[in-house]
Amino acid sequence: LLPNDLALIEVDQIIDNLETEYQNYFWTPRITFAGLLDAPDLNGETLAQSPTFAL
Repeated sequence: LLPNDLALIEVDQIIDNLETEYQNYFWTPRITFAGLLDAPDLNGETLAQSPTFAL
């Protein structure tokens, strides 16, 4: 799965469980905005695609 396939909202309980179970790690939710980058060829047709995201 791609990272944006694994995006979750309302993760407070998950973060709490992880902090309890794995106390040596720092857990934090992240907000990401994902999209699809489409690179066209000379005719405007799709040459390549790639998932993109920004934090």
